[in-house]
Amino acid sequence: MYGSARVGARRFGAATANRRVDMRTRDDLIGSLEGVYREAFEKADGAGDRARMDALDFGFQRDQVMLEALLDVRDLLDGIHRDGAPPEPSLLDKARAIRKFTRLGPR
Repeated sequence: MYGSARVGARRFGAATANRRVDMRTRDDLIGSLEGVYREAFEKADGAGDRARMDALDFGFQRDQVMLEALLDVRDLLDGIHRDGAPPEPSLLDKARAIRKFTRLGPR
């Protein structure tokens, strides 16, 4: 959608039992998202396209909320690792953590 955005410009190696994957900070990720939207917003502003500016403003807010939710899940899964669980939680462990985090389990 935004041709000048550098999506996926930074690559990360696979995690191993002895080496963890470097993750971008929450501020870096949200800053990147903001940069993409800011560039498109300024372009729409320069063209006087108010409808596009409104759509971009809404899109940014929506994407920011979704990104923050994903980052919360990432932090939760990272916490499982730090709390003494096996170095690589199984997919079932990760699914249970997400279920617990989102409270989708039986009530």
